[in-house]
Amino acid sequence: MSATAKGGPQLAGRLVRRLLGLERAMRVEAARRMLESMPVGETVEILAELMRRRAEGDAKALEALASVIEALVHLGEGDTPSALYAEACRRNLEGVRRLLMRPAAAKTFDPNEERSIDREMRAKTLGMRRQLARAADPVTMLRLTTDPDPGVIRNLLRHPRLTEADVVRMAARRPGRPEVLMEIFRSPKWGVRQRVRRALANNPYTPTEVALKLVEILPLTEVRGLAADGSLHEEVQRAARARLEHARRRRAVARAAAHLEDLEPEGDA
Repeated sequence: MSATAKGGPQLAGRLVRRLLGLERAMRVEAARRMLESMPVGETVEILAELMRRRAEGDAKALEALASVIEALVHLGEGDTPSALYAEACRRNLEGVRRLLMRPAAAKTFDPNEERSIDREMRAKTLGMRRQLARAADPVTMLRLTTDPDPGVIRNLLRHPRLTEADVVRMAARRPGRPEVLMEIFRSPKWGVRQRVRRALANNPYTPTEVALKLVEILPLTEVRGLAADGSLHEEVQRAARARLEHARRRRAVARAAAHLEDLEPEGDA
């Protein structure tokens, strides 16, 4: 029996109980501390097990996986993600390896291609724009949704009058600045919304490391579209196809098992 088979389920179960026992806002930080303190071998076991349970329709595992995924993005390019990637490769855990990849985005933001620049707003100082984003009137708030500064966007995402439709438009905007799209993904309020996640995953300007992680937590109905979208990074399309194929195989196995059960002779009355 492999180390993953022996330790993964128990470790993952413990993590799920711990994370889901916390308020949503605290889960990512708890997951980040876990990633930084736990041996890389145990961490990749947990990731593999969470992904397996997610594939079986375990809603709690999906919630925990989403928190761990966001924590991975918060860790950036440090030693921990690199060590986890190397360990996943060593153990031939293909799903975990894809989850930890960091390829360049499918499309790179070019300031010369930016449309609808609000030059009057851009002329204001950065400090003024950041201050406005905290308590802007509705008109100013919408003007700030195209701001290039991540700090302005971070403040704007906390604005009480910002709507999900506003954030979806921000997440879908093309061309899109990767640092702005990253702020949307990291937002405790908006990054967990299904429509926002879908918009980010379908945007070729979204950092590919984020898109790859979204493939693992979006519903399969959304993943089908990613697999066929030629504008996205080839690794995102490949990850989407792999998840769909895995789901197809699971359904085939379940049907075969049900068929065999139907063929079994009934016991004596």
